[in-house]
Amino acid sequence: MHKAVCLAAIIILQAMASGAILHGTVYDSDTLDTVDKAIVRVDTSPEQLMVAENGEYSFFLPNGNYTIKAQSGQLEASEGIIIEGDGNFTLDLLLFPSDDFFPPDENLSEELIGKELEEELPAGIVSNATPPAREETGLIPILQTIIMVLAFAALLYLFWKKRQPEKHVEKKGEIGKTRKPARVAPKTIVLEPEQKEALKLLKISGGAITQKDLRAKMPYSEAKVSLIVTELEGMGLARRFKQGRGNIIKLVKG
Repeated sequence: MHKAVCLAAIIILQAMASGAILHGTVYDSDTLDTVDKAIVRVDTSPEQLMVAENGEYSFFLPNGNYTIKAQSGQLEASEGIIIEGDGNFTLDLLLFPSDDFFPPDENLSEELIGKELEEELPAGIVSNATPPAREETGLIPILQTIIMVLAFAALLYLFWKKRQPEKHVEKKGEIGKTRKPARVAPKTIVLEPEQKEALKLLKISGGAITQKDLRAKMPYSEAKVSLIVTELEGMGLARRFKQGRGNIIKLVKG
């Protein structure tokens, strides 16, 4: 279940992330100089607007059709653009005097023609001209925002769920029963002949003997006896204690 929700959230985020960066520079059509502090806007929903510092502007736009407008004093520009897929798109804007400027966007032209026709028609006659449906494009960012919030909430829920400790649910018939600890089979220790001999000498000496005396009673070098004692310590059968200049070996009672 968790994997399915995670996969759905990833797919939603990928679909939601489709869009592009639109950027460019605003120029004066007469001098071709960049126009500082021009106001640039794009007809997303809600509308995005920014002041182009040094003539530079940038917007993030989901897939769709948009109209970019720029204005500075009596100069203005309007350009249509279609965003399809991800990436970076560059669109430079040339500002013309408002009296000489004609919007190149076909949708805007049809809008203006439709309004002129309606004004010319006699009262009571309705024009068949249908204005372009801009509302559908405007709804896309709103729907994407809603989907982003839902996907983010789902990811937060999954993260919170993983951090919660798992609750142990007892099956019917197990309530009130105490589980008995599993029995662990005792570990079998295999001793070498010299190790058995050292243990035997320890028992004969009452469970404790100096390493020097143990060396004297065994036909091995001092290094070999020390190694035997180390091996017995590792098996948990004996312990070595420092006393003065020598060591005392004690038998560990099992």
